[in-house]
Amino acid sequence: MRKLLGGLAVFTTPVAAMAMLTSSHHVNESARGASAAGLLAAGEKGQLDELCGLDCGDLAKGEASITGVGSIDAFFGAVLSVEAKTLAVEGELKATLGQMAGILGVEVAANASLDATATAVVNAFAEFKGQIDGDITFAYQPPKCSVNINATLDAQAKCEAKATPPKVDVACKGECVAQANVEPPACEGEVKCTGTAPSFDCKGSCEGSCELEGELKCEGSCKGTCELDGNARCDGECQGSTDEGGNCTGECKLNAGAKCEGKCKGSCELSAGATCEGKCKGECTYDPGEAKCNGRVSCTPGNANASVMCNGECKGEVEPPKVSAECEATVKAEAEMSAECTPPSVKLDYKLKADFSFEGEADADAKAAFAGKLEAFAKAYGKLLAQGQKIEGILRASGNLGDAAGKAITDAAGKAKGDFAVTFKLASCLPGAISDATGKLSASAGKLEASGKAIAKITGAIGG
Repeated sequence: MRKLLGGLAVFTTPVAAMAMLTSSHHVNESARGASAAGLLAAGEKGQLDELCGLDCGDLAKGEASITGVGSIDAFFGAVLSVEAKTLAVEGELKATLGQMAGILGVEVAANASLDATATAVVNAFAEFKGQIDGDITFAYQPPKCSVNINATLDAQAKCEAKATPPKVDVACKGECVAQANVEPPACEGEVKCTGTAPSFDCKGSCEGSCELEGELKCEGSCKGTCELDGNARCDGECQGSTDEGGNCTGECKLNAGAKCEGKCKGSCELSAGATCEGKCKGECTYDPGEAKCNGRVSCTPGNANASVMCNGECKGEVEPPKVSAECEATVKAEAEMSAECTPPSVKLDYKLKADFSFEGEADADAKAAFAGKLEAFAKAYGKLLAQGQKIEGILRASGNLGDAAGKAITDAAGKAKGDFAVTFKLASCLPGAISDATGKLSASAGKLEASGKAIAKITGAIGG
């Protein structure tokens, strides 16, 4: 989370760049006057009429078409994307924090700030943890974010003022997820297929429910009873016998959230990457070999620095197709902001206190109700983690925008020579739009900082 909050410093880059650009000699007032005087002296009425019809777009009203120059207006479009994505993730975060508060039984005012809501959640969670013996572990894999390849191609087309290219492969530094029902793609790395079925043998890793036949080892949370051989304590009620050290031999009726150190009878709830020794009723990820994949097929490069060619969704960093220098930073920023982040499965590990009591009760129903609340809270926490990843993507995208503006305007100024319409718009429209863009980026920076602090507060309290 420190990385997330530290990333807010990137906003100084576009703001500083825009301050520099407003004083560019390419678009100063004297150049505009000289150009207009030259046209009037020549009596070119047609161009004068064109001048009179040149209206500036209004960035403050959400209009990105400011100058008519594709690379510059694409930059302003990216600024609007930052604003929209920031507002969207702020709304999603507010909803998630409200959900977490509701699970813990806390009422929060509809107009409460993110910080106030996060504080209420932290305080309520501390009381909730009072029923836990020791601490509670939230185990999960980092959220995965998929970049939309088509969004990358659309951004390229807008910036270079070209038609959107047909679907093509782009380099993906991460996992490429392709369409369902396809042959395994050619890949120098690892090809995997992920699919679901009502119940089938999973020759790979299972995420979700694993139905066990007989007494089998459970790598997740055992939903049933646990058979122990006298080498471990029963985290619950031992139905057999115990030795002097408290180790149980026989059937152990587990407490909610307890881990089975022996053989599980019933079902096993697994997180991603776990092996199912029974029937997988969740998602199974396996190597399809030469067969057709009846689910999502993914291709992962052999090492972290390598890329695979992808025409689906990229869970990682997209290397945009070859674009002009003035469009490269903008296209990369738009690609970052197109990312959708999937919440991870969060596995809980905890032990209830001997004097456990929930809502005035200490029986099995009370324990089940308590476990249900914690599982719902863990699921909401997974959404919170995904929203944090999304914020980091917006921050990275924003860090590219200073370069995007500088390269685009320098290039456009060079093309403006001899083109009165472009010169006039650069001089008349650009300064005001840059000022508006600075304000929008600054406002987004404030919102992202508040969102990041709220997530950090929750994560710090949970210990994740």
